[in-house]
Amino acid sequence: MRDKFPEGRKLTRPLGFTGNALIRWSEKRRDPKWVAAQFRHAQARFLPLWRGRPLVAGKPAYLFWLGRDEVPEQFMDHSLLLGLDNDIPHFAFDVSGASDKAETAPFASHGQYLPLIAAAMSLPATEIAIAGQAMGLLNWQRKNRFSPKTGEPLRITEGGFKLVDRADTEIFPRINPVVMVLVVEGDSCLLARNYHFPAGLYSALAGFVEIGESLEECARREVFEETALPIENLHYTGSQPWPLSDSLMIGFTATAQSRTLTLDKDELEDAKWLTKEEVKEHLAAGQNSAFFLPPAFSLAGHMIRQWCKD
Repeated sequence: MRDKFPEGRKLTRPLGFTGNALIRWSEKRRDPKWVAAQFRHAQARFLPLWRGRPLVAGKPAYLFWLGRDEVPEQFMDHSLLLGLDNDIPHFAFDVSGASDKAETAPFASHGQYLPLIAAAMSLPATEIAIAGQAMGLLNWQRKNRFSPKTGEPLRITEGGFKLVDRADTEIFPRINPVVMVLVVEGDSCLLARNYHFPAGLYSALAGFVEIGESLEECARREVFEETALPIENLHYTGSQPWPLSDSLMIGFTATAQSRTLTLDKDELEDAKWLTKEEVKEHLAAGQNSAFFLPPAFSLAGHMIRQWCKD
């Protein structure tokens, strides 16, 4: 069965990097003969990526897929099986090592290697999800080239969803859970920016879940550490894979017990309370260098926009 996007309390439509229509066939991947047959499929499609950027062409934009006869063996050997659509296998492979520039990378004449965020602004929803899956898996393979047990090179199995060594040590893809909290109080919400954000961007508070910590405990800890605000009334809103940092974003809304902020200046550059009307004005104004909000395809952007409607 195809995975269905899990709707949260307020999430009513798929976000960026969700809604992937490819059937992953986890149980069939365990059969090497079945995987080999997918590589031989006459209609197999292959997506090249350069440093995490998918090959995109056309207006309106679309992912540019290559036929199996167009892919040299050097890339075929390291392609990973993303899944099947109408029984047609779809693969992804990395061309980063073939060129230092996107413009001269293999197959660049077909389109352009577009940064994933830019691609997410222009591609159809299903294709954004596929591109995110491809980037995440290729990043995982790039970061896990050698066995932690023997030090020898790892071997790709199950079409790219598992790595093994000679001692049968199994390495599976991992994600980093991140809790995102939109803190509200009365008719206002708290938006902040850290030092790594693009100039002018303000968003909800967020932080990585630590070992031995529940999602709710992480939410309370992160908000208190960064702002000294105690929060209550936590409500789950939805989740979103975020392949740029190998993360899964888990969204909550929460109520602040006060509006008095004491910022952790090692983490946050600024934070401010904004009313619904002020947020709506900023959304209407769009992006500018002084102040702008996350895009609608992001979980933070969706949470903020949904809060304005309530």
